[in-house]
Amino acid sequence: MPFDTKRPGHGITALNIIRNKGLISRTELSRTMKLSKPKITQLSQSLINAGLIEATGEGHSTSSGGRKPILLSLRKDYPKVVIGVDIGAYNLKVSFGHINGDYTIYKTEKTSSSHFPNVVIRQSANLVLEMMEAHDFKEDDVICVGVSIGGLVNSDKGQVIYSPNFKWEDVALAELLSAEVNLPVYLENCTKAMAIGDSSYDALQESDTVLYVNHGFGVGSAVIRDRKIMPGYCEMGHMTIASSRDVICYCGKSNCLETQASGWAIEWMAMDKLNKDLTAHEVAQLADEGDEAAKSIFRHVGRCLGEAIAASANLLSPDYIVIAGGVSQSNHLYQSSLEKAFRENTMRFIHDRSTLSFSECKSESAIRGILKVALTKSIFSTEIEQLN
Repeated sequence: MPFDTKRPGHGITALNIIRNKGLISRTELSRTMKLSKPKITQLSQSLINAGLIEATGEGHSTSSGGRKPILLSLRKDYPKVVIGVDIGAYNLKVSFGHINGDYTIYKTEKTSSSHFPNVVIRQSANLVLEMMEAHDFKEDDVICVGVSIGGLVNSDKGQVIYSPNFKWEDVALAELLSAEVNLPVYLENCTKAMAIGDSSYDALQESDTVLYVNHGFGVGSAVIRDRKIMPGYCEMGHMTIASSRDVICYCGKSNCLETQASGWAIEWMAMDKLNKDLTAHEVAQLADEGDEAAKSIFRHVGRCLGEAIAASANLLSPDYIVIAGGVSQSNHLYQSSLEKAFRENTMRFIHDRSTLSFSECKSESAIRGILKVALTKSIFSTEIEQLN
């Protein structure tokens, strides 16, 4: 029986469950989705006929010795791919991914220092087209392109409302890039993409509320509540933090958290304290070598970030707080000062129920996340809607 195109949500839900589980039996899928076994059988067969999933073998038999269940998984040889583009202030990364979650990073290169929208979009398009040529992808082989970028993003319209670090305002990024590569383009905020792409995301979905912090060139945040990324803007980086002197943020305000705890703030403080033009990574290396001024910079960063996380926790009362991003890879330099500030600025009951941890993901969670977003919005939606 054909899939009911008036209710495509069941198909999308099933695909996401299968993607997260890797392998799952129809019985377990029935329990998870709270649908009858006949409906699950009908649904899974429709997805098999559409070429999206496959029966890949047998699971363990029941304790009573019954027949081993047939396991379902996403189809490994699905013939089409999605492309992911992660636009960062420093680096631009392009990849392609498959329906089963496998992905390949094609290239990372320095983002154009001009940061002009037309220049960065053209650079992104050139990388996408270059990758398609290198892997012999024709337009029909690619479903869509997913793009992640920092700032205020309207995903539905594919528009960058405002990106402080790029100085972009009302840029129709999805439309402009789509015109360059002749493919549909979907857009998402980079921190939301990171949260979705983080290897711990599936486990975090079991929690009621998760605060996800992107500690990189800037400071971004996202909230996972009731197993979903909350919509809207979540700009922890632009909370006001007490400072001994006014520092102007990229957004135009004074004393935002980013002016005290971001990657670019570390570079600014290194110039002020060390009189050296260094990257945040180079400052971390100095701190690891025992430079006291560099170590003091990271202690300051930890204190300020801890205060901001505490303020957010007092509002959200999260079960988990996860810190990710480039600067967080040097968390050993500031974790103790961060945790101290967090303890001192939260109610004990909130502090005691919140587990604070650093993500084990390194630099690819945004790419993984934007590929997942693109898959969900394209293959998982459009292919199902076309079933008849």
